[in-house]
Amino acid sequence: MNPANLIFLGVKQSVSALSRNDGSIIWTTQLKNSGLGGGGFVTLHVDGLQVFAHSSGELYCLELSTGRILWNNPLKGLGYGIATLATQDAKANLTAAQAQLIAAQQAAATSAAHPSH
Repeated sequence: MNPANLIFLGVKQSVSALSRNDGSIIWTTQLKNSGLGGGGFVTLHVDGLQVFAHSSGELYCLELSTGRILWNNPLKGLGYGIATLATQDAKANLTAAQAQLIAAQQAAATSAAHPSH
């Protein structure tokens, strides 16, 4: 899957990647529900091979191709609410090598999810 053909949706403490072509869900990752506020609102920022998400006072870094949580930070002392996310010099277009890496990660994730018998 070409990353340029993905749309990202953050809602109800989850992040989903959807196909731009037909709207099908490629992956969904449920974020931790702290129960302390935020109303399920998710702020998203896509940067290269990572998707950054903020929900309920916690910041997450997800792998763009699979939605796997790479790390999270509870942002202690910063409270809850709607966050703004930004990165410096974010590039809208991936290099061919990055696109190949994403395709390989997706193929590996699909193989792991559907092992042959």
